[in-house]
Amino acid sequence: MKTIADTILYLRTNLNLKQRDFKQISQSTIANIENQNRIPRVDTFVEIVHQLETSLNEFMYIQNNYQNPEREQLFKDFRNQKHSIYLEKGKKLIQRLDDYIHRNPNDALIKNIRTIIEIYEIINASSTYEIESPESLQIYDKIEEYKVWTFEHIYIMSKIFYIYPEERALSHIIRIKNELEKYKDYADVLETKIAFLLNSSGYLIEKGYLDQAQSLLLEAYRLSHKSDKLVLASYARYSLAQIYFLKGENQRSDELLDKVYNTLTYGNKKRLVDNMKFTWENFVLRIKEEQVAKI
Repeated sequence: MKTIADTILYLRTNLNLKQRDFKQISQSTIANIENQNRIPRVDTFVEIVHQLETSLNEFMYIQNNYQNPEREQLFKDFRNQKHSIYLEKGKKLIQRLDDYIHRNPNDALIKNIRTIIEIYEIINASSTYEIESPESLQIYDKIEEYKVWTFEHIYIMSKIFYIYPEERALSHIIRIKNELEKYKDYADVLETKIAFLLNSSGYLIEKGYLDQAQSLLLEAYRLSHKSDKLVLASYARYSLAQIYFLKGENQRSDELLDKVYNTLTYGNKKRLVDNMKFTWENFVLRIKEEQVAKI
């Protein structure tokens, strides 16, 4: 990785700028920064970056030899993880996380992500949110105390919905929705919000809060449909079909399922359709078994 000084020098010479060409920043200031005799103040650094015709994010990208910083890339790759963490790509991500944590044991974000992956593995294996996770509760309790949440805090809290105290689950879901709204123009937040709505609705369905879950799913579908996110929109409608089934509205449920399957088939997502059908059969079987057990 280049130093800040080297990166400023690199970009300045690329633009054929002389040290004296910076506006409102003296030649001696630029010289001292480039010679590493002075650390620029934040406002000075921001102005230098601006006059170098780039952004702070791009400056860091160039400084890191045209790569995202490792921590940022790990966060990005986890957010982009589309399929099961057991797949080869997921296994490689876990190894990279472990390697990073070994070198940076105090990085809370990356350690939290690693904890979340472990718990998701348990949830996937047991097919229930009824799990115990002291590690997740520690994360939850710590972040909950903060009056102001950064995007990293919001993201982590949106991923550990499964351990919300049930009596406070709805209020925390509302807070996360409101916090995400502050970042509506932030990079790639829309998919984060939709995923949160889908995950939270799954939690609420299992807890029996069907009306509240339905409201979240309708919002998830609206956002997905508006932004042409076919798969996310289909997941929202699929979960809505589950709610209709649980409410005894079987015809409405079947009609919505047919729309989901037809849309995905038309979109060349046959494997996903097959997986949804298999999951639906297990869902219906589980509900019927629970109903028999209550008799």
